[in-house]
Amino acid sequence: MQFGINLLEKKELATTEEKEVISRLKKTIAITLLIYSLLVVGLIGFQFFLSREKQNLASQENQLESRIKTFQKVESLEVLIKDRLGKCAKIISSRTHPEAVLTKIINAKEEEVKISGVELTKNEEVKLAVESSDVSSLERFTDKIKKVFQEEGYKTIIFETVTRTKGGGYSLNLTAKK
Repeated sequence: MQFGINLLEKKELATTEEKEVISRLKKTIAITLLIYSLLVVGLIGFQFFLSREKQNLASQENQLESRIKTFQKVESLEVLIKDRLGKCAKIISSRTHPEAVLTKIINAKEEEVKISGVELTKNEEVKLAVESSDVSSLERFTDKIKKVFQEEGYKTIIFETVTRTKGGGYSLNLTAKK
């Protein structure tokens, strides 16, 4: 047999008020723990959801970056092609068609004026030889022809020779340059 000394005082039975307080405290603690555990589970679930969304967004970002890189090559080629086409259109539009210049020269001709020669060179020069019976019709023709050359973009008109012909008329040689 063992003998021992019990230093703890005897337990007294709890009163009904104490029992009610203890049961309320137990319920409050249980509800608090339940709410806390639900909150922790909710936060962990929300953290998991956010990390998944972050991964999805990162993968979408990588896909979009790769698509942008492929489109950048296409876009740079497109810009280059547009630039080249614009330059080609500018060059082509600046060129004059010989038939348009010839048509305008013929339309500017007066009755007394005879065109004896027209030469179109590769470097877009027009050489024109004209004969007329009087000076006034030749002067009117030169005024008209200056306007024609200005409309067609010729910047320089050189009157090379103005001579008197054997028959009493006048001869004019000029060159228009772009």
